[in-house]
Amino acid sequence: MSEYHLEPIKLEDTELIYFMRSISKSKVLKPTDRIKNQTFIRRFLENKEGGYLKFCNSKEIVGYYRWQNNDEKVTIGSWITNPSSGFKEKILFDLEFKLFVFNETGTDYLFFEVERNNSTVWRHHERLGAELIREDQVERHYRLSRTVFKYKYNEKINRFNPRTI
Repeated sequence: MSEYHLEPIKLEDTELIYFMRSISKSKVLKPTDRIKNQTFIRRFLENKEGGYLKFCNSKEIVGYYRWQNNDEKVTIGSWITNPSSGFKEKILFDLEFKLFVFNETGTDYLFFEVERNNSTVWRHHERLGAELIREDQVERHYRLSRTVFKYKYNEKINRFNPRTI
């Protein structure tokens, strides 16, 4: 992963996050406006009960992802990626982010939801070993085990060309 790195976001990242959300073709993003987005991120950064990270290299920001530790349960969400980034970079981002959160929190499980109609994303998570724990009309609720993820992480990372990571 040498050419890529994770780093905490700053308030200045708010505008790019808003822009990525506004140009997304996804019908699953919750609607927001610039002020609501900025207020949410400011409060999240002040809260200090999780983290909001960006994944980048010297040329671009691949995307943003956040995690939160609520009620002794670590949740991840709001994964948004730069449309100009390649598929490989986006998958690498998801892998490295999850590995970081497992290591940072020491938790055995990560929890998250995916919109039910966002089959591309929930299938991706299932390929990484996420277990569907419940489903409602709107969302699919998942739990990802550290043990399963570490195995899948190594399997996926070994598929990447070692010269590019």
